[in-house]
Amino acid sequence: MENIKLNKTYQINPKAAEITIVLKKILKALEQAAELEPEFLCNLELVLREMLANAIEHGCSLAAAQSSNQQNLKVKIKVKLSSSILELSVQDPGPGFNWLKQDLKNMPKFQARGRGLKIICKLSNQLNFNQSGNKIKAKFYL
Repeated sequence: MENIKLNKTYQINPKAAEITIVLKKILKALEQAAELEPEFLCNLELVLREMLANAIEHGCSLAAAQSSNQQNLKVKIKVKLSSSILELSVQDPGPGFNWLKQDLKNMPKFQARGRGLKIICKLSNQLNFNQSGNKIKAKFYL
């Protein structure tokens, strides 16, 4: 039986300014729940920042274009920490994307876009998407 140290859900409006606010809350909660190395926390911050930026930029903007009720547009974040695994998941209200067509191994050179998912893949131990592609889960083995 896995010892759960932290199991929290957060929700933010699709605004870039809210990313830093929720990141501070999540990192503080993780630091209080477990002794994590500063380098690991830095990597977590980068991964979560990329996940949230993608959700807001891509998922929420598509959902906003398709919906007349923009009050319900929220990004959901789940953080689950046990003694051996940290799981971060981010879900947006958008239609998702075809993640099966993404090359997560090779970084695009000299391109302004396309690095976020590759950074997440590189820094996490396991990366999963739901079928529709509007929820991403990154796992880190401790």
